Amino acid sequence: MNRLNSIQSVGRYKKDEIVKKEMYKLLRANPEGIGSEEFVEKTRATTKVSRTKIFSMIKKCEQLGIMKTERNLDDKRHATYFPNLQKVKTEQRFSEDVEFIQALLSEPKTEFAESETRSSGIRVSVGIFTNWGEKPSQSLEDQVKSIAKQFSSNYDKLLGKNMKVRPSTKLAFIITMES
Repeated sequence: MNRLNSIQSVGRYKKDEIVKKEMYKLLRANPEGIGSEEFVEKTRATTKVSRTKIFSMIKKCEQLGIMKTERNLDDKRHATYFPNLQKVKTEQRFSEDVEFIQALLSEPKTEFAESETRSSGIRVSVGIFTNWGEKPSQSLEDQVKSIAKQFSSNYDKLLGKNMKVRPSTKLAFIITMES
């Protein structure tokens, strides 16, 4: 069964991810904008989902600032979609990283280690998923603790430079290594 036919058998979350990924590809390929009909038809052709589903995903992308819509003044049914390329790239990379971790978790010899440190009122949490398998779990835990301490001390140095950081600010670092 090929990928296009298999989309009907996957769950809602996975369908959303597939549609988003196809939309991001189209937006990246058309930085000068793409007409609404062409955008919907190309997305529908590759994902085999309903137009309603595509328009709901378009609305979500607009709300998240991933794309903006300019309506035709003469005919409101026609629009042009313009990407916010920076956000499109970030969203696509995040989606790819999540898929990478999910694929890694499905392997039988996957190990996970997590560590947390607190410094300057900031909590730094680091987790590692690996199928390395050559090193004992204790070594992996030691590495995670070391990484957490390094992130924490580097963050302290940043705060020492009088940077104004809101307390609600969250940073995420995803480092993927694959050969």
